[in-house]
Amino acid sequence: MVKIGRKAKSGAGIPPLLLADEVEVSRKRIMRSQPRVHTSRMIAACRVALALALLVPAAVNLASNNPAPPPAVAALVVYLAFSTGLLVIAWRNWWLDHHLRRIAFTIDVLFTLLLLLYWLEGTRFGGSGPFLAFFIFLLVCANLLWRLRGLAITALLMITAYIAVGVVIDAGAAHWQSVWYGQRLIFMIVISVFLSWFLQQPVRPVPAQLVWPQGASTADKIAAVQSFIRQHIRCSAVAAAWTPDQEPWVYVAEPGTTGLQTALLGPEAMDLQERPPAPILFDRQRQRGMQLDDDGSLIPIRHLPACCLADCLAQPVGICMPVNSRAGQGSFLITGVTGLTGNHLHIAAALAEEIAYAMDRDHAATVQREAEVEQVRQATARDLHDSVVQSLAGASFQLEALRQRALAGQPMADALANVQQALMREGQLVESLIHQLRKSEDASQPHTAMMDIGTALAGTADHWGVTAEFEMEEDIGDLPPKIALELHHLLREAVSNAVRHGKADKVEVTLRMDGGVLQMDFTDNGTGFVSGDNAALPRSVLGRMRAIQGTLQLSSRPGHTRLSMRLPIG
Repeated sequence: MVKIGRKAKSGAGIPPLLLADEVEVSRKRIMRSQPRVHTSRMIAACRVALALALLVPAAVNLASNNPAPPPAVAALVVYLAFSTGLLVIAWRNWWLDHHLRRIAFTIDVLFTLLLLLYWLEGTRFGGSGPFLAFFIFLLVCANLLWRLRGLAITALLMITAYIAVGVVIDAGAAHWQSVWYGQRLIFMIVISVFLSWFLQQPVRPVPAQLVWPQGASTADKIAAVQSFIRQHIRCSAVAAAWTPDQEPWVYVAEPGTTGLQTALLGPEAMDLQERPPAPILFDRQRQRGMQLDDDGSLIPIRHLPACCLADCLAQPVGICMPVNSRAGQGSFLITGVTGLTGNHLHIAAALAEEIAYAMDRDHAATVQREAEVEQVRQATARDLHDSVVQSLAGASFQLEALRQRALAGQPMADALANVQQALMREGQLVESLIHQLRKSEDASQPHTAMMDIGTALAGTADHWGVTAEFEMEEDIGDLPPKIALELHHLLREAVSNAVRHGKADKVEVTLRMDGGVLQMDFTDNGTGFVSGDNAALPRSVLGRMRAIQGTLQLSSRPGHTRLSMRLPIG
């Protein structure tokens, strides 16, 4: 029999003690260098420096035989003042600096054309250096502000304007200095093409992300890595030697005439410890090579370090690329590289980082999947214990009672009917468990505490033949599906333990909310634990509490045992 009721909430509850796991994840992988100086500030500072570099000599040479025109000097002073103002704005007002960048760039272009080219260059003051310096400055600024398109438009505009202004300057000359202008024009074109290419190169190569299907074998992973390397480096072959973590054998894959040839070698056949610490470009015939310094600089070497894969395959020229990860270690040999240069080492270093990270990512995913499988296994074991095993134990308990009634000659019709109903309820619970294992419970379905917990307690009490009372201090409302399911199993386990081990015939359950934490107190009148309050907590109950980050407290004495369970439901 179950008595259900509510009473007003009174008193403060026990402060919640929640269990939390802190996971710290670090990824040692930097593919792009972050700028250390604000772009606008650097542009403004260089503009001031160039203006000063022109103004100081012009001011010093005012008293010389070939002074700069006074209007040109005055224009330089104005331009210096303008540049200084932009420098102050760039340091103090990023909003105004952003909106003035087009105006500033336009003034830079006009100043370069009109002042340097017409006034200064027209009088042959300063030579071609100042003009080319400002020309390069404009191209770099255009690339920083508008990337390749801005750089190309600026270069085309300046070259066209240079030709036009040059024709105007020498229109009245007896002999047009075509060689002089043509030479400078070639300089401008070469500088434009070079900067267009150079400024678009990344600080470090950034390879694509390496992925392979979930659960891929070692052979599939190595094949994916070899294809990944060929996508970024034009080469004829990529050989691989890989040792998985905690495995003694070495997996070797080498391209052959009939496709990829693979083999498993023992540790005595190939020692992967004999390999360079970083990618190395080698020429075994000439005994020379090249490697990257810690700061990314290329360093020529005369004495080649050992490279087990290159030695095993007897390759004369190529790139040896070591890879280290948590999943294992290996070496990749890249041969037949088209246009082999030291720059390929930068690409190889970036590829090695991505390959190692992909291996680590796959290893972490594998560990996570194994942990999830273990959680499912443990949860299934708990559910089977708290449902099927307890149902069979309860049926055995009731059948023993019927046997005693039969021996005493007492009527059993009503008792048999009660047993039949209890077994039917237990069968429905087992079917519900099977449904939960086959398909996740719909989280949108509400679970009312009064209906769900009260019904579960009533069925379990009838099954074990005990009296149960259920009280809820306030209207808790709907419970999350996972919490409702765990409470259901916790109640069944607690009632079963109280009857089987404590010989209890009465249990009480109280529910209340305490600041986002649901507290359920389970009390029985059994014999209690032998060790009292220091008794070991029931394994099944403790496991369920940990699974939902709950806490459990036990107090026990003869005739009164209490389990206090606190469950976060936020």
